[in-house]
Amino acid sequence: MNTAKYQAEVIGTALNVVDDAKAALIDEGTDVTKGNLTDYIYDSLIHETIDGHKWIIYYSYNQDVIANSSNPEAWEDIYSQADIGKVLSDKGLTGLYQTLAYFAMFQDVADELDTALELAVAA
Repeated sequence: MNTAKYQAEVIGTALNVVDDAKAALIDEGTDVTKGNLTDYIYDSLIHETIDGHKWIIYYSYNQDVIANSSNPEAWEDIYSQADIGKVLSDKGLTGLYQTLAYFAMFQDVADELDTALELAVAA
């Protein structure tokens, strides 16, 4: 993996999340507005999408995600040093990398959502 491939995947993931949210709102009969899309995405969709992404599930990708992320320290918004130490203690090094990769990719995708949302609402 390189930075260009990672960034392309992040942008694609953001666009897919917005498309999935838009389809779900339409199915529910809810207005497709930026606010409704944002609420739907952050209620659970983005978490499920990132958590289920192969680059998070498979340990072999985790360090590449962290290395190519624009937000490798995004975990600091959630965990203290002591908490991240507990993750290491409980899950080992592979579990730690997986956790760091999750938060890094989550933040990278979240950073791309505004552009993806503007495209979805304009369409």
